[in-house]
Amino acid sequence: MKRILVFSKEPSVSADVESMLKGSFGVKAVADLNGAVEQLKRAQPDITLIDGECEGINGLESFRTLKSVFPRIKAVMISKKGSIDEAVAAAKSGVLDIISKPLQKEVLLASLEKIVSRTDLRGRVPSPPECGEWLKGTSRQLAELFLKAEEASQSEQDIVLSGGPGVPKASFARMIHDNSQNKRKKFVELKMSSFEKEASESMFWTAINELLADHPVDTRSEKEASGTVYLDGFDSLPAHFIRSITDFLADRRQGKSDRTIKIILGLGGIKEVAGNLLRIDLPGLEERREDIPDIASALIDRFNVKYGKGVKGISFKALEILLDHSWPGNYDELEAVLEGAVLRSGQEMIDLKDLPADASMAVSSGIKKALAREDRDLAEARTCFQKYLIETVLACAAFDRDAASRILDIPKTGLAESIKKLGIAC
Repeated sequence: MKRILVFSKEPSVSADVESMLKGSFGVKAVADLNGAVEQLKRAQPDITLIDGECEGINGLESFRTLKSVFPRIKAVMISKKGSIDEAVAAAKSGVLDIISKPLQKEVLLASLEKIVSRTDLRGRVPSPPECGEWLKGTSRQLAELFLKAEEASQSEQDIVLSGGPGVPKASFARMIHDNSQNKRKKFVELKMSSFEKEASESMFWTAINELLADHPVDTRSEKEASGTVYLDGFDSLPAHFIRSITDFLADRRQGKSDRTIKIILGLGGIKEVAGNLLRIDLPGLEERREDIPDIASALIDRFNVKYGKGVKGISFKALEILLDHSWPGNYDELEAVLEGAVLRSGQEMIDLKDLPADASMAVSSGIKKALAREDRDLAEARTCFQKYLIETVLACAAFDRDAASRILDIPKTGLAESIKKLGIAC
């Protein structure tokens, strides 16, 4: 039975939740933040319900505090406001759902079961360790991606995988293979950049035909046979070469070639490919912002082992920067940022000073802060942006003004004037 932790100062709320969930979930109630921390440490509940409308409790701040200590926490917030701004702020911070007071049994159960179903879905399509931390999280996009992986694993169709730079298409192709009927056979990856020259085209066809012929009848030799062939960078080839490959795949569907071997085409972007192929567009990191804390936590665990470190999590300010960044390099960029942060960190929590000494991440976050309120005029928004940017860069530079002025590309005297004018404490 799934376990629910209720964090509320109102005994009636905890009693209502326990009554509504009786027989469906196990419920434990706490009335303060310290109690919530202790229960999360000891009982490790599946979902935490935070009552953000009690006197003395700021639900969003409480969640952020718990999230900084327990990055994998799955939380639903109880609110009577129901404002759009609150919902956006909560979702951005990683709250999975908001339900309104007074509580209704049907609404509460639907919310909890939705979160449980997203989490349980991964058990139907196991993710091999080599697929990496980028498949951690509980977002709707990730749940849909596992459904597509399940469909692709069971389908006889050839597949198109599309994803931008830094999206691990090869690892997703490997996951499809490892959950298919061909999982005992070889997974073969061909880098199409090796065949871009005109003289290399014949080499490709020789290679692909050898792989497709590599299908022994003797099941004892099954592990030596090809099961899935992944063509990475397919869309980088000349147009005539692409057409010849898609024509070849069409012939396979008409029974002119062995179809027991699955072929997966890897595209570097959202492009159309001719033919009746099963298409999966892999979401970038910006589309899965709510999964960033889970992905980050898993990466920190790996780098702790790799470098013998003891980092336990990310401070709220540092996490806020990660959540606001646009991530043009997607999952690979986040991995590089956190590897450097773990190496630099000398404390239990990654802080701003451990993030890359680069203004780009602070700029993204600063713009969002400046535009967060619609009632700000241009001058106020500009001042807000300048102050946040300078404060963040100073923190990333460990308050070294020389380093901060170099990062911001402004004279040290100009930085000093801005610090004084904006009332920045440092």
